[in-house]
Amino acid sequence: YQKWGTERPRRMACIVSKPCLHTATSTYEEIRRLANDGHGIYVYATRRTQPCIPRHQSVTTKRLSSLGFVPQVLVRIISRKKRFQCVVVHDRLLTTLLRACRPFHRAEVRLFLATTPTR
Repeated sequence: YQKWGTERPRRMACIVSKPCLHTATSTYEEIRRLANDGHGIYVYATRRTQPCIPRHQSVTTKRLSSLGFVPQVLVRIISRKKRFQCVVVHDRLLTTLLRACRPFHRAEVRLFLATTPTR
């Protein structure tokens, strides 16, 4: 991939735990941009955050119950056979928890915070 100047496609997880109006459009755009770059995106979201997830061939959505969302996500990330190279999280608490569990899932954990729109 270096020969053509492109980044190697990565297997990424995006965890959207809390719905928020000002982050919904930036979350949508970020997932869409990553999918258009050729990355495989697995989105773990509660049932309330479903509208901010784009329909794309590279995006796989896993809708989980909001009750016990964090333990469900941890189990799914740690127990995957094909591991993620990167996990993008929208929550600071979940980011620190995933960074503490890094020896088990071996993925880079990134915090994505959208800026509030200014008028």
